[in-house]
Amino acid sequence: MPQLMPMWWVMSSLMFVLFLVVWIYVNFFLEGGKVMDYFELLEEKNKWWW
Repeated sequence: MPQLMPMWWVMSSLMFVLFLVVWIYVNFFLEGGKVMDYFELLEEKNKWWW
């Protein structure tokens, strides 16, 4: 069991770093309008699903 913990920690850290990179990309490299349109599209999709 102790051998599995470091691997789980590494995987969670990689997921966090990936999320951080995507967040920075969305904030600095995309225009705000595109991001807002994307979120509005998600909201419309959720309305359609529910």
